[in-house]
Amino acid sequence: MKVIKIADVPKEDATSSPIFFGGSVSRQDLVSEKTSKFFNFSVINFNAGARNKFHTHTSDQILFVTKGTGVVAVEDEEAVVSEGDTIAVPVFPHRNT
Repeated sequence: MKVIKIADVPKEDATSSPIFFGGSVSRQDLVSEKTSKFFNFSVINFNAGARNKFHTHTSDQILFVTKGTGVVAVEDEEAVVSEGDTIAVPVFPHRNT
């Protein structure tokens, strides 16, 4: 078991990552491949105007909005989300598999 305190995990500037644009973005990797073979968990902070490009993941993705509002979109659907919302995004949201 490992207890991870968010205050102990440094925020890294992720703005220069090719996936982000339009504003500042920071990242805190709370659970990475160093901690777990099967799971990862990060806190991503988008400042006003920051966005990410459409992309895919190799596993389902769970998003939890901790502050503010934004838009989450998949191929054929989008939703306005706000603080307290949890979004489950399947690997292939456009397929019924």
